[in-house]
Amino acid sequence: FFLHTFTWLCNCFGIFFILAAHEHYSIDVFIAFYITSRLFLYYHTLVNNRIVSKYQEAKSNFDAKRTWFYFPLFSFFEQNIDGRIPNEFELPISPQDVRNMVRKIGDVFKHKYDDCISDNKKIIKKKR
Repeated sequence: FFLHTFTWLCNCFGIFFILAAHEHYSIDVFIAFYITSRLFLYYHTLVNNRIVSKYQEAKSNFDAKRTWFYFPLFSFFEQNIDGRIPNEFELPISPQDVRNMVRKIGDVFKHKYDDCISDNKKIIKKKR
């Protein structure tokens, strides 16, 4: 409930600031909000409906055929899904990956710095 209320509040603020900046006509903003919110709701309703999401198994089902006709990308995105996807979150990279990346970047800068120091020493020796 909190997440839904928060996102609706953010949407209202977004609409207000777009209109306050005078970058779009009001009707453009309201139509865009209506279309995107309906698409989001329709897509997630279809995903949660097991019969419609399994179009391959339910080819005789009228809803499945209608879904394929009106939302062709839905069938493409959901073709390899076997049932509902668990509500789990995983970071795209682990803290170990971040440490390794920082270490690699540090090594690159260290080698560049060492090369620069050695080049400067060679230049100083040549001048003497």
